[in-house]
Amino acid sequence: MQSNLSKNIQAVLEKEIGPVGVFILQKQCEYLSISFGSIEKEHLPKLALQLSDTLLVFGREKANKVYIELKRLSDVSTAPSHAGLEQELDLAEAAWNVGNIIEEKGHLFRAESMGAASHPEFSGRFHCLRGSLLLNEGELENARREYDAALSFSQSKENPEGVAEATYGIGKLLWRAGKYSEARDSMMQCVDMNRKMNKTSKEGKCLMALSNIHDDWGRFDESISYSDMSKKAFDMAGDERGLATLHNNLGVAYARRNMFKESLAEYQQCIYLSNKIGYKMLEGWAMFNAAEDNARLENFQEALELCGKSDSIFMELGDKLGKSGVHMSYAVIYWLQGDSSKAEEHFSRTLDIRRSLGMPYRLADALYDYGRFLVDNSRLEDAKSAFAESRDIFKDLNNQERVEQLENAIQSLEA
Repeated sequence: MQSNLSKNIQAVLEKEIGPVGVFILQKQCEYLSISFGSIEKEHLPKLALQLSDTLLVFGREKANKVYIELKRLSDVSTAPSHAGLEQELDLAEAAWNVGNIIEEKGHLFRAESMGAASHPEFSGRFHCLRGSLLLNEGELENARREYDAALSFSQSKENPEGVAEATYGIGKLLWRAGKYSEARDSMMQCVDMNRKMNKTSKEGKCLMALSNIHDDWGRFDESISYSDMSKKAFDMAGDERGLATLHNNLGVAYARRNMFKESLAEYQQCIYLSNKIGYKMLEGWAMFNAAEDNARLENFQEALELCGKSDSIFMELGDKLGKSGVHMSYAVIYWLQGDSSKAEEHFSRTLDIRRSLGMPYRLADALYDYGRFLVDNSRLEDAKSAFAESRDIFKDLNNQERVEQLENAIQSLEA
């Protein structure tokens, strides 16, 4: 006999994900040693955390709806107890996974009020979560303080997984700041730590980050070398989701160097793997990336068809960030076709969505591309404004390399 709570949770998964959602719930219950037919309220924060990552393949919007329902049905203690604090951190991490920053902030605030910052077991995890939140918001200096606190705590407790997690966060922060040499060193440490712990999938993730760092650094041969190592790690771990992400990243790396045939081959691999494992969100991203590169090869009909397919995926998922990527690709296609009016319309939609999402790095990237479009259309004053806004965002993010790039672009218009 199933409990009413178990039935309610199954109904949530079936409504948002379909019958496969109930199967996923059953597997996650088995993993957590929870009786599928007798789920209790105290199980829900941990279950929400497990599902938040697994359900991302169906899009952030659907994963977020499941998280919201599980949180609503749970009974989190607000007393400063071990169990209550762990539940708050589980829900904070789940909210982070599904991109619900407002909810995450609330859980972290409550966790802090319960003494998380100095708790003998949870301090490292708390500081890491807060560091990731601050990094996402562009507060690099404060994020570094949080990651350093997490690292210090994990080292003092001889917690190798906590040390690796904090080191990975520091590496991401240094990469975001354009400090590629230091970012490489941090990620190499993270690779070694995960290798010693036999965390092969996480090792592949760190190697993939090293590939991306070297790509941004302009060291393409080293980037490809790290990609090969990452692929081997993901293959060994049987991590098809990691492999699909790696192929998408390689596509972007080739496209940056105008190697569009190579990039399209990588995107095709990503689309195939994403479709195979049901990772619709990444499939949509690879499609609109491939659309841009087809346009650069003047395969405009195929480019528009890919954008249309990608748009349908993100409409189904309710993924606003994905929709902004589709609009950006449409903008590039119409720009290359010489249809400035349609290109302007899609650039405008891209910027509106990214402003509303509060994701400064992605907004700054879009403003830079919009500025280039405006230069191409001889709207130099508007271009300067777009470049200046992008520069100011990158300045707030402490990314000096991009700041210099944009200042050079502005100066070239003033010459």
